[in-house]
Amino acid sequence: MPRVVEVVDKRSMEVLGKKAVREKADVGVLGSVGAPMAGSVIEVTVAAGAPVHAGQQLAVLSAMKMETAVCAPIAGVATQVAVVKGDNLDAGDLIVFIDATAPAAPPLNSMDGDPLALSSDADTGSRPDTPAAGAAGVKGGAAAQQPQAAQATQR
Repeated sequence: MPRVVEVVDKRSMEVLGKKAVREKADVGVLGSVGAPMAGSVIEVTVAAGAPVHAGQQLAVLSAMKMETAVCAPIAGVATQVAVVKGDNLDAGDLIVFIDATAPAAPPLNSMDGDPLALSSDADTGSRPDTPAAGAAGVKGGAAAQQPQAAQATQR
C-alpha cells in the first residue's frame, strides 16, 4: 500500500495571505471599468467625484513593457476609484466605477484634446482630401484619372 505524505509549505501560505483581494468589475454594468489584463498601475488620471467624458483616459497599466490606456466607456461621474499608482492588478479587477445617472460631463470637443472631434467652426471645404472639396481635389480618385485616360486614347 502506498504511503501518502502531505507537506505544508508555510512560506507560500504567508505570501498568499498578503495578496490583496480586489473587487472585480461587473461586466454587466457599463460603468464598471475593469482591468483588460494583468499589470501594474503606472498612472491614475481621474479622481473620485470628477466628471468623466466617454472615451476619456482613466488609468494607464503596464505589463511586459507595454502600456495600455484604460478609457471610460460612458460619460458620467467617477464615484469610485479603486486603484492607486503602483497597484498590481489581475484581469477584471475594478479600476473605476462611473455613475451614468449622475449629471453627465459635457461632450468632448477639439479643445478638450480629442483629435477626432470637429469643432463647430471647422472648415472641411478647404482641405483637398475631403469630399466637400470636390472630386478634382482628390488625388487618385476616379474623376482625377478620367482626363488622363482620355488623353492617353487621343494620342
